[in-house]
Amino acid sequence: MLKPLSLTVAIICCLPQAQAQVLLPFLAKNGLTGFADTAGQVVIAPQFTEVESHFGLNDAAVSARKDGQRVRVFRNGALTPEGNNFSRTQYALNVKSLGSGAPCDTLRHLTCLSVFQQKQILVHTRTGKQAEFPIDPSNGVRFWFPIDVQPVPRNNGYVGLFLNGVMRVGRPGGLLNYVDTALNMVFREDYAAVTYVNPNTYFVANAEHKVAIADGTGRVRSPFKFGMLMPSGRPDFFISDPPVDGFKPEKKGQVGLVNADGKFIIEPQMDDIRPAGEQYLIFKNEKGEGVMDFSGQVVLAPIAGASLRYATEDLFILIQNGRQRVVSLKGVSFHGDYARLTWFDKNRGLPPHFHFTGDPVSGAFWPDGRLIFRDSFNTVERLDGSKKSIFKSHFVQKDGKMLVGLVDFEGNELAPRIYESIEMRWGTDVLLVKKAGLLGLKNYDGQDVLPCRFEEVDLRTNPEGLSIFGREKGQNRWQAFDASGKRLPEKDCLHPTEKPDALYYIPNVRNSPTRIIFRDGSEAAIPKQTRRMGNLSAYDSPAGIYVLSEEPDGWYLFSPQMQSLMPSGFMMPRREYTPKTIGLTGLLPVWQLNPKSVRQVPVVEGTTPPKPASEEPAPMLEKKIDDVVIDQVMEDAGAVSFTGGGVLNGRGEWVIKPAENARFLPISWHLVLEYPLNGPESQRDRLRKMHRVNHAQPAVFEVVGADFSGAIERGNFRVYQQVDDPAMPGAKRTFQTWFTDSGEQLAPFKFTRGPSFLGKYNAVAAVENGKSTWLVVDEKCRKIAGLDGLDDMDMRFKDGMMTAAKGGKYGLIDSLGREALPFTYGKLVQLEHGRFLSEELVFSEKYRVLNWQGKVLAESKTRPETRVDEKTGVVMVLADARTMLFAADGRPIGEVEGRMPEWVNVPDRPGYFKFLDVGNRKFWVDLRSGREFREK
Repeated sequence: MLKPLSLTVAIICCLPQAQAQVLLPFLAKNGLTGFADTAGQVVIAPQFTEVESHFGLNDAAVSARKDGQRVRVFRNGALTPEGNNFSRTQYALNVKSLGSGAPCDTLRHLTCLSVFQQKQILVHTRTGKQAEFPIDPSNGVRFWFPIDVQPVPRNNGYVGLFLNGVMRVGRPGGLLNYVDTALNMVFREDYAAVTYVNPNTYFVANAEHKVAIADGTGRVRSPFKFGMLMPSGRPDFFISDPPVDGFKPEKKGQVGLVNADGKFIIEPQMDDIRPAGEQYLIFKNEKGEGVMDFSGQVVLAPIAGASLRYATEDLFILIQNGRQRVVSLKGVSFHGDYARLTWFDKNRGLPPHFHFTGDPVSGAFWPDGRLIFRDSFNTVERLDGSKKSIFKSHFVQKDGKMLVGLVDFEGNELAPRIYESIEMRWGTDVLLVKKAGLLGLKNYDGQDVLPCRFEEVDLRTNPEGLSIFGREKGQNRWQAFDASGKRLPEKDCLHPTEKPDALYYIPNVRNSPTRIIFRDGSEAAIPKQTRRMGNLSAYDSPAGIYVLSEEPDGWYLFSPQMQSLMPSGFMMPRREYTPKTIGLTGLLPVWQLNPKSVRQVPVVEGTTPPKPASEEPAPMLEKKIDDVVIDQVMEDAGAVSFTGGGVLNGRGEWVIKPAENARFLPISWHLVLEYPLNGPESQRDRLRKMHRVNHAQPAVFEVVGADFSGAIERGNFRVYQQVDDPAMPGAKRTFQTWFTDSGEQLAPFKFTRGPSFLGKYNAVAAVENGKSTWLVVDEKCRKIAGLDGLDDMDMRFKDGMMTAAKGGKYGLIDSLGREALPFTYGKLVQLEHGRFLSEELVFSEKYRVLNWQGKVLAESKTRPETRVDEKTGVVMVLADARTMLFAADGRPIGEVEGRMPEWVNVPDRPGYFKFLDVGNRKFWVDLRSGREFREK
C-alpha cells in the first residue's frame, strides 16, 4: 500500500499579502474549510461549512457558507453577508490623471464589492478594515451643483474608481463624501454635494444649497456663501457663481473671482468670467467680452457684439458677425478672418497650431501666423499616425472630381494630388490610397508601401506586427507582405480571413454575393437561386471539390463552375442527409420527385406530409444515362413526395441508376447501402443491399441483406449479413466480415464477434468447419494466432493486451495470443487509463485493483475506475473512498483518501483537483506533489 503524501500545516490567519496569489480551500479536522496558499500555509482560518471555489490570481472574493448563511469572503478573511443581488467583486482602480491615456494602477489591497442598486463594500485586505457605502447618489444631485468639474474616465469594468487616491461615495440620507485608499473619510461630515477639483481642493455644498471651498485634508476653508464655484485656470483661484450647467446668478453682475479662503480678488460685478490659461480671464459685462488678468486689470477692452475663445498664451479667437479671427494681446497682426478657427494644443503630440476653414478654402498656420498650407477643400483633414501627423491636400479638376495628396507640417508635398482617395487605417502606420480604381498603401512619409495595383487590400494586426494582404486585378489569390511591403510568397492565401485549408470564399459577402472563389484561384458566378447569405458550402471529396446550396426544400449540388449537377425531377431532402457524408464519400444520394406532389402546402418537419394526388407511381427514368436531363435548381419544391432514388458522383454522373422505392446511403466512394423508401417500418431496417460501385462501368456488385457498422473514417469496417448457419442446416444466422472503403471484402462472412473497425491486432470469434473458435487477426483480417480453449474474450486490445477467460478463470493474453497473466483470477476488466486491471472477487462482491504484472494495489467495495489529468499525465485509480496516484509511466507517486476527483482551473499551476472525503466535504490536492490541503 502506498504511503499518503498529505500535508499537516499550521494555521496562521490574515497574513499580509504583498500581491495577489492563488488560495486554495483548506479542510481542517473540525470539518470546516479555510484557505491556504499553494505552499500549504493557511491564510484564512477554517470556519466555513461550504466553499464554492478557490481564489484565482484575479479573484478578490469568493462565495462561501458560514453558520447557515451565505457570505462573501475577501482575501484578508473579512466577511460580508451575501444576498441574491450581488453584481461583482473586483479590485479598485486608481487613476493618476484624467488626460487621454492616463496612467492608472489596480489597487490589489483594496477590494470593492458592488451590491446591485444598493451599496458598495470596500475591504482593505492588508489592514482588514471594511467600509460600507450606499450607492453614490451623484446622478441625482440637483442642477445647481456641478457633478464633476472634469470628465471622469471610463472605469474599464472596475467597480471602485479612485482619482488620485480618493473616491466619491454615497452616505446615509442621500449625502456624499470622499474616501481614500486606506478607507479613511476625507470629510468629517457628509454633504449634500461634493466634487473633487484637484489633489488640494474640493467643492462642498450644504443642505441650504450653498457652496464652500475645502482643501485636500477635508478642512472647509471658506464660508458657505456661493451658489456655484468653477476652476479658473490657477489652482488657488475660483470663479464664483458663473452662469453654467443650468445655474444662473440671481441677477446680472454677480460673477467674481475668489481665492482658496473664499475672499474676493475680483468683486462680483461681471456677467460672466471664463478661464483663459493661467494668466488671463475672459470677462463679460454690458459693453461686451474682453480679457483681464488675475488682478482684474483689463488687457483687452470689451468688444460689443463679439465673443472670445482662448487659444494659447496671449492669443484669442474673436468671433464677430459670423466670422472668426485671431487677436493677440501683444498687438501682433494676423491675416484675414475665416468661417471657423480651431486651436490644437499638443493634440497627439503635435506642435500647437490653428486650423482654418473658409469658403471654400481651408488650411493651417502656426501661432505666429506663418502659413503651413492652404487647401482647396472646405475642411482640414488631418491624418494621425502613431509617430507622425500630416494633412490631406485636395485638387478640384475641371470636371468637378476631387483628387488628393499629402502635405507635412512644414508645407512640403509628400504625395502629389493624383489620388482618388487617401484614408487612415486605425492601429497602423500606413495609409490606404486609391488611384485609377486600384488600391495601394503609403506610409506617413508619403513613400509607397504597396503600389496601386490591387483590387482589394486587407490589413491584419497580430503580436508579430502588421500583416498586409492584397489581391491584384484579375487575380483571385491574395499576396502577402510584411509591414514594410516586403513580399512574403510563403504566406499567400485564398483569403486573409479564411483558414489555410479553406476551399473557397465569397467576395463582398456582406453585400450581395455574386461570385465564389476557389482555393485554386478559379472563380464562378453564383446562380441567382442561391444568393442567400450563408447558404453555400464547398466540400473536398474523392470526386474533387463540389458546392452545395442549402435551400428551404433541400440540398442542391453544383460543380466548381457553379453548374447544376442535380437532374431534373430529383432533389436531396435536407432532413435526410448531411453534406459531411458527401465530403467523405464523394457520392450524392438523390430522391426522385413524384410529379403529382402537392406543391402549394409546405412540409413542416415532424409532421406527416400530404398524400399525393394520385396513388399511381411516377414512371421510371430511361435506363440510358445519356437521357437524364441536367437542369437548374428548382426555386420552390414546396411539399413533395418521392417515388425512388439513385446515386450521383461529384461530376453529376449516375453511379447507381434511379430505382423505384429505393433510397441510398453512401458508405464510401465505392460502397453504397440501399434501403426501401416505403414499406412497413418492421421491414425497412432488414431489407438492405450493399452495392459495390464500379466507376469505370456503371454497374454494381450486390451483397443482399447486408448492414454496416459505424462511419468510414476509421478504416476497415464491419458488415453484417444473414447467411445459412453451418451448425444448423436450414437456419439463418448473422455473420460478419470487414470491407475496406474501396469495397474490398477482406474475408468470407464467417465471423460472429469482432470489433467494428479493424486495428493492427484484433480479437474475433469465427465459425470454421462448423465449429466456433477465437482468433487474433490483423488489419487485413489475416490470422495471427488461434486461441483455442477460451471461454470468452474482451475483444479489445489495449496497449497490446486483452483480458480473456478459460475454465471459468480470467487472465491476460498479448497480441500474439500468448499468455501474459495466468488464468487464475476472477473476472478481469481493463481500466480505461493506464495499465491497470479490475478483478471482481467471486461470491464476495468485492474488487481488487491489479497492475499488468498481477500485483494487488488495492481492494474496493465498488468497481474501480481511472481518470487522468491531461496537464500532468497523472493517472488516478479510484477505489472506494481513496484515489491512488501514478505517473504516466506507471510509477506510484501517492495516495489520496478521497473520491470523485474534479479538475480545478488554477492558472499556470496544473495538477490541482478537488476531492470529496468520507463526509462529502471538499478538499483540494496538488497531484504533482501529492500535497493535500487538509489536516490529517
